[in-house]
Amino acid sequence: MNRIPRRATAALATALTTAGLLFATAAPAQASPQQCRDYLVSQGYVVGVQSQRACNMLAGQNPNRDRCRSILIGLGVYESHARAACSISRP
Repeated sequence: MNRIPRRATAALATALTTAGLLFATAAPAQASPQQCRDYLVSQGYVVGVQSQRACNMLAGQNPNRDRCRSILIGLGVYESHARAACSISRP
């Protein structure tokens, strides 16, 4: 067998294995502030400054989902919608 196809096959196999490991060890998906706002809009809510502040609690390494929910509920968002908005994850 020719060396070039063998090397190409080996390189491809290595790349696929590496990609598979990256997906297998990736952190679980978390809600982003934009996903939170999008969800609220999809449920018919008007997303103003206070709602954005609540959704922004989801940014960063340590999202504060409880505070996000608390703010949204205080603004009149149904509890089930607040829970979903602050924990929804999409690929």
